[in-house]
Amino acid sequence: MPDITRIESTTFSALSNIFDLDSIMFIESIIWELEDNLDYTISQPYYINLITHILICIKRLKEGNQIESKEDKLKLLDDLNKKVYKNVVNLIGKIEERYGVSINNEEIYYIYKYIVSSGFGNTVDNDIFLAENYINSSEEVTNMMIDIMSEFLNINLRDDELLHKGLLLHIKPMLNRLNYDIQIKNPLLKEIKEKFSEILGLCRLSIKLMSPYYNINNISIDEISYIATYFQAALERSVRNKSVLVVCHSGYGTSQLLSTRLKKAFPQWNIVDIVPLHKLSEIDMTDIDFIVSTVDIDVKDKMYIVVSALLMERDINNIKNILINSSPEDSTRNFDNIAFEMEENIFFNDNFDKETENVLNSLKLDEINLSKNYKIYINSYYEENKLIVNMDNKNKIISFYILCNDYDYLKEILLDVYNLYISKNYINYMMSCERKIDITNLFKSITTECIYDN
Repeated sequence: MPDITRIESTTFSALSNIFDLDSIMFIESIIWELEDNLDYTISQPYYINLITHILICIKRLKEGNQIESKEDKLKLLDDLNKKVYKNVVNLIGKIEERYGVSINNEEIYYIYKYIVSSGFGNTVDNDIFLAENYINSSEEVTNMMIDIMSEFLNINLRDDELLHKGLLLHIKPMLNRLNYDIQIKNPLLKEIKEKFSEILGLCRLSIKLMSPYYNINNISIDEISYIATYFQAALERSVRNKSVLVVCHSGYGTSQLLSTRLKKAFPQWNIVDIVPLHKLSEIDMTDIDFIVSTVDIDVKDKMYIVVSALLMERDINNIKNILINSSPEDSTRNFDNIAFEMEENIFFNDNFDKETENVLNSLKLDEINLSKNYKIYINSYYEENKLIVNMDNKNKIISFYILCNDYDYLKEILLDVYNLYISKNYINYMMSCERKIDITNLFKSITTECIYDN
């Protein structure tokens, strides 16, 4: 038996409140043995996910709740990693012997799939078919979350197989943990909050929108921070596959140098063409995703960035930031919902009227921050739909209070709030305003612009 544990102390304490200490240590010991045999260390969060899944499986089986086996629904791939599979079967045998239970193929294949998906044997295909009813709810939760995040980010993440597989494998044991009220800790939470606050905030907003459909209200920030890493990775993958046009003022040598350095920094990019500025108007932009230029250009329908011909490190970082944080709908979304709802409810520096102050003080509000300067407070049990905005000019903080009892209203307002967040020019202007009329005029002008643009 091991005399130490790799489970973080708070998580270990949560597990020990439900499962006996000997079982936790036993499961950890046989997983260590499996790791030794494979010469591979299972990383977090897979490690704690695997332990909690096995513990819950044992508890369920001892209570007589066997998942019905449907052998005809199972299919092994030709390139099944025999070494991993043999060690998983060996691990299962030790569990069966110790607890006097019988574990069927669905469980064996799930654990096998989990280990190869954690990173072992990257060339192994992970698509082992499980009985549909076994993963039904986790599949639905996974798909709904990807759909909502795709709407927020205005990027189609539904076709990202790596995201779907990774998220599904995390969400299944996560739902088990929520059912048993097991909370895990993420040792990287602080770093994720600092580096990926926006994606973390969007994951929290997505879960808020999913709560009416699934019982996931007790999901912790640590759990959500793990989920955020899957979406951050997917977002960064979306940056890689781009059809890019390079625009230079003149000079074949410098344009070729820029193209070469771009290919080195973004090897999966397709450099469609390199054109001088005076020929830009002749180019068909239909299939162009992004433009990199060494000079200012007048292009309205495509994202572009101006960089040094030498493509410095700061240029590379700026390209990544603009592709990850920008939405192609920035200039066309008209914020109708925000403009209409908050016209009578804009306040400055916490100077609410008495009625509004009393309402806010009486409600339990969920706080979700996209950044330290952009805060969202939600109460989805209010008797009417109401949006209140507070402009803290002193500390440069904008706070949105969304009070509602309507899912569609909440979703539309949140989409507007996020699209406003990524429209930095509007945010900067709002921060400078000191009168309600200036902000309402801003949104009227945005709406007018969008009507004419469309």
